[in-house]
Amino acid sequence: MILETAPVQNLLYGLALALSILGAIGDWQYRRDGGKQPCKKEKILFLSAVVLAIALFTVLAVLGADLEIIGYLTPPIAIILFATWELGRLRVRRTNPLESSEQPWPY
Repeated sequence: MILETAPVQNLLYGLALALSILGAIGDWQYRRDGGKQPCKKEKILFLSAVVLAIALFTVLAVLGADLEIIGYLTPPIAIILFATWELGRLRVRRTNPLESSEQPWPY
C-alpha cells in the first residue's frame, strides 16, 4: 500500500526543512562569532526526543506495522525535530544577541 500525501503537506515540510537549514547556518555563524552555545539541558531534551522517536519506530516494527508506514513517518518526524531545535536556537539568538564589534567613531 503506497500512501499518497497532499501537495500542500509536502510543501509545508519542504518549507520547514529549508527554513531549518537556513536557521542552522545562521546558528553556526552565531556560535562561531562567540554566541551562546546550547546548554546541557537543551542537548539532553533534544536527544531525549530523538530517542523517543526511535523507540516509537521500534515499537511499531515489533508490533508488526508495515515498514512502508514507518518509512513514511520518518521524514516528517525528523523534519519536525530539526525545525523545533532550530526554533529554540532562534529564540536563544534573539534573546542573546552578539555584541557589536564595531567601535563608535572617536570624535
